[in-house]
Amino acid sequence: GDCCEATCQNREFKCGVVGFDCKDPVFAIHCTEKLPLSPVIDGSYDERAHHIITVIQSISEPDSLVDVQSPQYQAACWILHDDKRRVDASDVLFAQRYILAVLFYATDGHNWNNDAGFLSP
Repeated sequence: GDCCEATCQNREFKCGVVGFDCKDPVFAIHCTEKLPLSPVIDGSYDERAHHIITVIQSISEPDSLVDVQSPQYQAACWILHDDKRRVDASDVLFAQRYILAVLFYATDGHNWNNDAGFLSP
């Protein structure tokens, strides 16, 4: 991550770096506002999002992807909107990354004593 990621205020880091990566470190996109998971992002069709959703639907039960409280939904939303790595569904490690994110959310990873950068690039 960026050297001053945790000091983000008004889309600018205190150390002067400006950019889209400057997000709330706890739950950047507030995924409960992004219902349902969709290949339309900011009003435009997004091919990457379409592929990601297609692969995730082959891994997780459909019901889990419409429940914004489910670890599967939260992990899918994180990959679509907050994952700084911006991994594509064609990446050989995509499924592993998604499943590990599901584990993170299923075990309340934001409250771990030491998350060891679990959702880091």
